Amino acid sequence: VYDKMRDMNPLFLLMPGDLHYANPSSSDAEPHRIAYEEKVLQQPRESKFLKDIPIAYIWDDHDFCGDNNDGTSGCGLAAYQAYTEYVPHYDFGAPEGSRSIYQAFTVGRLRFIMTDLRSERREGDIMSIDQKNWFKKEVMLAKKNNQMVCWVSSVSYSGTRSDNWGAYPESRTELGNFFRDSNVTNLFIISGDAHMLAID
Repeated sequence: VYDKMRDMNPLFLLMPGDLHYANPSSSDAEPHRIAYEEKVLQQPRESKFLKDIPIAYIWDDHDFCGDNNDGTSGCGLAAYQAYTEYVPHYDFGAPEGSRSIYQAFTVGRLRFIMTDLRSERREGDIMSIDQKNWFKKEVMLAKKNNQMVCWVSSVSYSGTRSDNWGAYPESRTELGNFFRDSNVTNLFIISGDAHMLAID
């Protein structure tokens, strides 16, 4: 698939999480570095692709701190350290000292807003207040600038399971109400972790 994509000469690869399935769960950064080295950069076709094509990438569980883990798992700092060492990225929207990697960038009239739904996930909320405020501000700024918004969510927004937005109905309702009350009609979502290719 990397050869096929490379032949199409895309502007960039948009990766909504699970770049690898190494499941590093250590509080030491080295296993997280090794995962990027062995599971990504030492894969011949993937490595060749990434040498030529930029990447816009947000993590999910398997490339953060292991299957279904979140910010309470104790390895967030190590994951963050390895990410910042190995992954080219845009400026993070998080406050100074945070371990979150949410970021945004613009291509033409399309504003890509990439949310970090792992490092700040806690019981009862999938995003911190800081990230939600940043996200809403980004959406409204894009609306003001007449841009379409591509929201990159590492898990399915319409999901019903415990590891996607289905486990956070209050957070989902809050954002849904925000979209409705702010008359946000210029937004679509690209989701990861659904293990299928589909359009809704």
